[in-house]
Amino acid sequence: MVTIASSNCLELTEILLNAGFRLTLRPHFQTRWQTPEAIDRIVRVYAGHPNFALVEQLGESDSLFDSHVMITDWSGAGHDYALGLEKPVLYIDLPPKSRNTKWPELGIEPFESWVRDKIGVLLPPARLAEAPQAIRRLIGNSQQFRRHIAALRQEWMYNLGHSAQAGADAVAAIAAEKR
Repeated sequence: MVTIASSNCLELTEILLNAGFRLTLRPHFQTRWQTPEAIDRIVRVYAGHPNFALVEQLGESDSLFDSHVMITDWSGAGHDYALGLEKPVLYIDLPPKSRNTKWPELGIEPFESWVRDKIGVLLPPARLAEAPQAIRRLIGNSQQFRRHIAALRQEWMYNLGHSAQAGADAVAAIAAEKR
């Protein structure tokens, strides 16, 4: 499986830091297990850079709230980030991650694929040099983006603001049906 960490992260880190961005690397926890050398390589090169930080603590959230854009590939965290925090995502457009190679036989586009260009921008790996410009465009009109995300969330998220009650009601209905 190709991920940003295993293929493009060092180059992208250099591009963004050279463009003057503050960069917090928040690798997926499995990246530390599966390809620790990818993280270690970046840290070796940029640990002393004043605009670089590494966050590997699962419970840490300040860096998410302090950020303006998330950069990811196919991570579901991008959906959470955009729809939850109303902030855009820059997707490095790597091949999709899938454990089910037969999913195209269903003939439907997965939400995870459909929504990417609606909550951010897709950037091919061959065009990483364009990342700074893409980020500047993404954060250029944050109020408009927030309105867009609110509308998207309203359309696609169910039981928004009362999902706990809706879930409890559904479980109770199933239990009543079983009696």
